[in-house]
Amino acid sequence: MENNTHWAQQKESGGAVVGIRIMLFLYALGGRFLFRSILYFVIFFYYLVSKGPRNNSKYFLSLVKEHQDRIKNELLANSSNKDSSFNLIDKNYDINFFKQYQKLSSYHHFLSFGDMILDKFASWRGKLCIANDVNFIGNSKELLLKKEEKGRIFLCSHLGNVEALRALSKEFPEFSVNAIVFTKNAKNFNSVMKELAPESNLNLIATNSIGADTAIMLKEKIDKGEIVAIVGDRIPVEKGRNADYRTVKSLFLSKECKFPEGPFVLCSILKCRVQILFGLKNEATKKYDLVLENFTEELKLNRKKRSEDLKKYVDEYAARLEYYAVRYPYQWFNFFNFFEQ
Repeated sequence: MENNTHWAQQKESGGAVVGIRIMLFLYALGGRFLFRSILYFVIFFYYLVSKGPRNNSKYFLSLVKEHQDRIKNELLANSSNKDSSFNLIDKNYDINFFKQYQKLSSYHHFLSFGDMILDKFASWRGKLCIANDVNFIGNSKELLLKKEEKGRIFLCSHLGNVEALRALSKEFPEFSVNAIVFTKNAKNFNSVMKELAPESNLNLIATNSIGADTAIMLKEKIDKGEIVAIVGDRIPVEKGRNADYRTVKSLFLSKECKFPEGPFVLCSILKCRVQILFGLKNEATKKYDLVLENFTEELKLNRKKRSEDLKKYVDEYAARLEYYAVRYPYQWFNFFNFFEQ
């Protein structure tokens, strides 16, 4: 594996917001066909020249294949038992589900990333519709619409496209979603999004770390019944006092990986229900499978055994992330070196 640079230190091309405006213009000019044609050419070039992300993709897919083969073998061994479906949320997932992944392709992985970008633009243009483009898995819709006394936290990830949040906030105006993002461009993105979708109740909150001021502001939003969304699979931008990133190690695809402790500490501070949210593009239906699961009624960290409690919650989160990563491998959009950070 190569390129152990922290994800926040890796260079990003300048003029990101200008680029977004240009791409939006192309989308408005020629629709999805023109946008896809140009985007896929860019993705092909990026795949050729980006050795680090390409190798990271190949390594991730090799780990996924090992897990898929193990699951398939267990399914075949228990094929006589009709109830042995590994407790999959969608009972349609059986041995046939994995036939679409007979050979995992790194290039297909990159194309999926391009398709995700295209869907983001479609969402920003108001073209992503819950009725036509989103399939609620299991009891996800019931959990989403269940009325709560306080707000809640959506624990998200870089698996899938959480841009479904924008469609949710548009079609369910009673939901006000505040998404925490660790990027300097978030304020600029917010201004662009407000121009495109002024009716959207999705607000981006840019920060490098969750300090006291941010926590107080988020607590006020939770108390007003709003939703806070934060990813749980990116290590912090800033280091802690011990000169190391504040992380917790957990197994993911049988490898020890670092997960940030910040999102879980924030959950304990806000004292509300925590749910895990995934928006996963289904290779077969081309729709988004929206998964919402209850994680915990309230995340509690005991002072005397804080490390043990954090480890327990991070392990549970990593297990759910792995569960869906194995089933939606092309939706994994962590192209930096996640396994040897």
